[in-house]
Amino acid sequence: MPHRCIKRLSLATMLLATVSAASAQSATVDSTFSPTTQLDARTSILSVVPPLKVSPFALSHQALARSSSGPWWAPLASAVVPGAGQAIQRKQRALPYVAAEAFLLVQFVDSRRTGRVQRSEYRDLAQIARSFFTDRFVVGDFEYYERMQHFIESGAFDVNPGGELEPEEDETTFNGTTWRLARLTYWEDPEVVPPRESEEFKRSIDFYSNRAIKEEFRWSWRNAQFEQDVFSRTIQRSNSAFRLSSQYLGVLIANHALSAVDAFITLRLSRRREPSHTYHIDASIPWAPFGRSPRPVLGNSGEP
Repeated sequence: MPHRCIKRLSLATMLLATVSAASAQSATVDSTFSPTTQLDARTSILSVVPPLKVSPFALSHQALARSSSGPWWAPLASAVVPGAGQAIQRKQRALPYVAAEAFLLVQFVDSRRTGRVQRSEYRDLAQIARSFFTDRFVVGDFEYYERMQHFIESGAFDVNPGGELEPEEDETTFNGTTWRLARLTYWEDPEVVPPRESEEFKRSIDFYSNRAIKEEFRWSWRNAQFEQDVFSRTIQRSNSAFRLSSQYLGVLIANHALSAVDAFITLRLSRRREPSHTYHIDASIPWAPFGRSPRPVLGNSGEP
């Protein structure tokens, strides 16, 4: 008789321990929307003793539906390297941006190289026309070489060295044309020389001095007509190459900007499609035999 009482007391103790363990695993669901499925089956005391094993489960909508939108700096990456932001966001259109960047960069570098080579060539050809007056070939600006292309000779800067400045009169030369333009601009009659002390003469001399070719840059193609033709074609090729490189540079900048804008729009749209809440499905087991209301066994995405 005492043996049976002890055995029943041990069984009751095990049952109470099981109930306490199940109650400790319950949690309260605090998400925005958390429907609970009640298991209404009546569970007997004997079926709950030792063999009770419950595997926690839950379904998170956020974990299944969230898409990768990429980091916030994806547009900046595209601004530096076109297509980089699209690659980070795992978009297939990254390849066209990269291909366009590579093609435009190669064309830009090649056109710049061609322009520099042609520029070096026409500067060497210009030394032929300048060699009649000097052996020191100072590099001029671009406008200087363009003037050499259109005029067979620069003309003298001062036809009377050592005295007062006397401009070049030969209007077939660049300096002669410049002096005629000064007379037309400031003299009342370009064919009648005003007094040298007059304001109109001083202004015409200043105009000529600022625009005429100085002696160290003087040139003449009179004995080198063929070289002038080659010089003219070379300077045109150089100008075309540099203009083309500027166009490629503009398209390169546009490719960077377009890729950055594309990555930014993609980032914004992908973040708008992300869910703003999480759905959970939880299970609970009722313990009616003890007169208690059902308690949830699982909750908060299956976390104990």
